[in-house]
Amino acid sequence: MATPKPPAWLGDKGTLEWKKRAPEYFETEETGTAIVERFARYCDALAKWNQCRIALEARDGFSYPTKTALLPWPELTIYRSLAMTISAMEKDLGIIED
Repeated sequence: MATPKPPAWLGDKGTLEWKKRAPEYFETEETGTAIVERFARYCDALAKWNQCRIALEARDGFSYPTKTALLPWPELTIYRSLAMTISAMEKDLGIIED
């Protein structure tokens, strides 16, 4: 079965994730519009999660001081949220089982 092309809206980094993961995924999955769009959202989330991971690795710790408190970098909050979203997407797409 041929691997479908990624949707036009998927950015460069999401498209890289698509190229890494889509051939194996679509080897056994349908290629209808709904599943292609769902898989594209998964690739987009992975790309954004990876961007946050890289940004956090470049920082000195996960938080920064202000005059009154120690606050988490915004990337940390996004990273955590995306990790949960990606996990749910993987289950929904059948990539992992419960």
